[in-house]
Amino acid sequence: MGWTAVVNRSVLLQLAVVVFMMTGALFSAIPLSEEMIPEDLDVQSMVIPVGTEKYLRVMTFNIRHARGLDGRVNLNRIVADILHGEPDIVALQEVDRFHIRSKFVDQVGFLKKALNMDAFFSPSIYYYGIAEYGNAILSKYPLTDKKVEALPGIKEDRALLSAKVKIGDYELTLFTTHLGVLEDERQMQMPIILDKLNAVDGPAIFLGDLNMDGSHDLLQSLTEPWRKAELIHNTGTYYLGAEIDHIFTGPYVSSINAWTIKTTSSDHMPVVAELMIAME
Repeated sequence: MGWTAVVNRSVLLQLAVVVFMMTGALFSAIPLSEEMIPEDLDVQSMVIPVGTEKYLRVMTFNIRHARGLDGRVNLNRIVADILHGEPDIVALQEVDRFHIRSKFVDQVGFLKKALNMDAFFSPSIYYYGIAEYGNAILSKYPLTDKKVEALPGIKEDRALLSAKVKIGDYELTLFTTHLGVLEDERQMQMPIILDKLNAVDGPAIFLGDLNMDGSHDLLQSLTEPWRKAELIHNTGTYYLGAEIDHIFTGPYVSSINAWTIKTTSSDHMPVVAELMIAME
């Protein structure tokens, strides 16, 4: 008959404690690194704050007074395109108010109500003493410090709209415009815009229908910290294929992704960008 060793549980526990203490003493005697941390090192300044950045989605969309490629004016299709993009801020070009071609609808008021967003509109052209045509900004955040800078034009008058929105602790400045079709017009308009953009020292973005490709010399004059939000695909933004609608990020703002939404509700496609604001 063999022997069966029986060890009391309390004895095992005491032995385990002794082994643990001896092992801890052994490892504590081993230096973890040959480098010593300087006593005057400001460790706090090396810590990157978590959660201080803010994210938002913006869109620029030339709606051509909601006249689609089928020739029909239908604002509900524009609403559907904007909802599909889920933007926080939208810059719109070629917006009508009280014009016969768009059934005398106040398109700004219609979109503001349908999307439940704040709105800022500035007419560039007046028709018949009552109808208006121009640019607008829609925002989920209240728009403040709204301004309009007249831009010289040959075929049509143009304007630069600006406004501010508060996103968390950040105040973001928005600039939007619809530049002239003619090269001579844009040559007059861009220097005025550059002066405004370069005067900004806080977070800012610039977006709109600029009527020229991103490689154009006038847009190449937008230098650091201004950067173009590059599209993730090469579809163009105009129905004939040209990429003339752009989003630029300014100080403290960076683009994560940018893309277009395919549509027939206008002759332009909405351009959408996911952005990050970080000042740390």
